[in-house]
Amino acid sequence: LHPRVRRQRQMCIRDSHKEGMAPFFALFVDADEKNSAMNIVQLYQAGIGMGDRDYYLLEDEGSAKMRDAYRAYINKLFTLAGSSPEQADAAVDAVMKIEKAIAEISYGREDLRDSQKNYNKLAYEDFKQIESPLDWDVYFESMGLAGLKELDAKQINFYKDMNKALQNTTVDEQKYYLAFNLLSAAAPYLSDDFVDADFEFYGKVMSGKQEQQPRWKRSLNTVNGALARLSARCM
Repeated sequence: LHPRVRRQRQMCIRDSHKEGMAPFFALFVDADEKNSAMNIVQLYQAGIGMGDRDYYLLEDEGSAKMRDAYRAYINKLFTLAGSSPEQADAAVDAVMKIEKAIAEISYGREDLRDSQKNYNKLAYEDFKQIESPLDWDVYFESMGLAGLKELDAKQINFYKDMNKALQNTTVDEQKYYLAFNLLSAAAPYLSDDFVDADFEFYGKVMSGKQEQQPRWKRSLNTVNGALARLSARCM
């Protein structure tokens, strides 16, 4: 990629992470699992909207139906956002292509239950040696983490394989993927059509719910959740 395009992608990822989204991977700070007296920057595999890699990789009837419902959800969001039918279809193909590639390099359920395998603390300078589509110096500096000395890379093979997973994707496909992350994260807070689309997939299809809470209850839950997170940061 051209350096300017590469930097723009990194800024999009940074802005998404700062707003609580997790395209490609997630970043957070939490207690060091082997030294609870200190906190440490941690990276965790992410970036797939259906949550579990098996939905993308298995060929059973249930997984196929889940993928069909997810494709309809992606199409609906882009259509509601003003995309043409051709653009919405292209967005669906791009999101599914990238998320399947991410799923293929993600740890499965058994590996995620292995606490030793998911603890990969290393010096930041060593982590930077991993070939990656991101310039980690630029990313961490823009996240306010310049001068980082060490981190826990969790599923470390995920970052080693990310470059390979993305090498056959175009800039336009990555734009669609990042746009979808924004639309999907915002959908519960937009107009009724977006809210209904979000509930149809994440509420009904994925969670088995039949009826959505009234808006006043959802609004109250949002406020309570925000206050809880604020209180935690202030402690």
